[in-house]
Amino acid sequence: MKRLKKIGLLATLILTVIIFSVSSFGCSFVNDSENGDNTQNTSYTVPNLPDSANKSSGVQIASEPRDSAPFSKQDAVAKVRGSSVVVMVSDGVGSGTMVDITNEGVDETNIVYILTNYHVISTKGEVKVYLPNEKYAYGDDEYVFDGNIGGTKASNVNQAVTLVGADKTADVAVLKLNLQGSTLNKSDLCLATIIDTTRYSVVAGEEVFAIGNPTGELPGTVLEGIISYEYRETAIEDIGEMVLHQISVPITHGSSGGGLFNLYGELVGITNAGDDNYSNYNYAVPAKIPTEEGQIENGFVNIAKQLIGTYNNFNGENYGYISGRRELFGFTVSGATTSLTVSSVENGSQAQTQGLKANDTITALSVNGTPIVPLSYSAYTTAMSGIKIGDTITMTVNRTQISIGGKTSTKVVTVSMTARQFYFCDTGIYD
Repeated sequence: MKRLKKIGLLATLILTVIIFSVSSFGCSFVNDSENGDNTQNTSYTVPNLPDSANKSSGVQIASEPRDSAPFSKQDAVAKVRGSSVVVMVSDGVGSGTMVDITNEGVDETNIVYILTNYHVISTKGEVKVYLPNEKYAYGDDEYVFDGNIGGTKASNVNQAVTLVGADKTADVAVLKLNLQGSTLNKSDLCLATIIDTTRYSVVAGEEVFAIGNPTGELPGTVLEGIISYEYRETAIEDIGEMVLHQISVPITHGSSGGGLFNLYGELVGITNAGDDNYSNYNYAVPAKIPTEEGQIENGFVNIAKQLIGTYNNFNGENYGYISGRRELFGFTVSGATTSLTVSSVENGSQAQTQGLKANDTITALSVNGTPIVPLSYSAYTTAMSGIKIGDTITMTVNRTQISIGGKTSTKVVTVSMTARQFYFCDTGIYD
C-alpha cells in the first residue's frame, strides 16, 4: 500500500528566499520543475482501493442544528484571517493558527497558544513565528518572535516562543507565545475560535476554507473548498493510520499546520497531508474524532488541551504528554507467516536496555503471561496493537553467535519489557 505523505516543510535550500519574501511582504510563486523547482520533489500518492486504510471510521459525530445562519465567505474570512501565522524552523517553514484556548486556573494574560502540526516542528533548533500586522502583512519587527525547540523548560523561560508539546500519532503540536516585553497585547491579536465539539461537527459538502502559507512564500493565503469526506481512515507517511477530514481545498508544501475553518468562522481542522498528483485531494486533522471504547481521542482539541494542561501543571520535568499514549518499545520486526526476526533496535530504547538485538529470532511471545500461540506475524501485530500502559511482554529469542574460530552457536535469551506512559519531553529534553 502506498501512503499519503504529509504536506511537508519546504527544504532548507529556500529559507533565504523565504526570509526575504516574508520580511519584505513580497510574494512569488515557486516555479515548476522545468523552470528550477526549489521545493521538495515529493510524490503524494493516494492508497489504491480497495484498502482497509482508505475507508470511513464507521462512526459519525452528531451535530446539532445551528441557531443562526453562517457568515458570508468574506465575513467568515475577515473574522479569522488574522489568526494565521508563519512557523519557521531550522529546516523549513510551515503554518500555524493562534487559538482562543485557555488553561483553567493559570494566569495567561500575556500568553497565546498556536496550533500546528507535529511534523512542522519535529526538529531541534531555533523557531521563528511571524504574525500578521493590521494589513495582513508579515515581517514587521514587532510581529516577529523567536524561540527554541529543545532544552528544558527552565532553559527556555526567557524565550518568546517555546514548545508546549506535540504528539506524532495525532500530528498535533502546540507552541506558546509569550507577549511579555513586546509592544503587543493579547487583545491586539486575532485568536481563532475552535468549534464546540460537544455540539457541532462538519458534514460532507460543507463549505470550508484554509488559511496558511502555501509554497512557503504566500503567508495569509485563503483557499476554499468543501468537506469531501468526513473522518476517513488514511495511511500517512511516517505516522501510520490516521482518521482525517478529506477536503477539496488546494494546499501545498508550507500549508502544514494551517487552520481549516467553516463559514461560522470556527476552526474545524489543521491541514496536514495531501497528494501532489491530485491537487484537490487533501486532508486535515479534525477537531474531534469518533472513538470506540478504550481508544485515545486524537482530535486536535483533546490533544491540545492535554498538552497545555500538563505543561503548566505537571510538577516534575516531564511534560507534554497524552494520557494513555504508550511509549514504543523501540524495535521493529519482520517475518513470514510462521517466523519473526528483529529488524532493528533503536538506540536508547527500552528494547536496547533490556538486551534485544537486531537479527534475533523470536521463538515465543507472551503478553501479561499469556502465550501468543501459534506465533505468527499476524498474531504478533494483533497482540502488539492491543498493548496498554502497564502491560508486560516477554519474548524468548534465539541469537546466533560466532566464536573466534568461526564456529556458530545459538544463544537463547529472554527479554521482558513493560509498556510505559510516553512523554514527549522526557526529563524536559526534546529529542
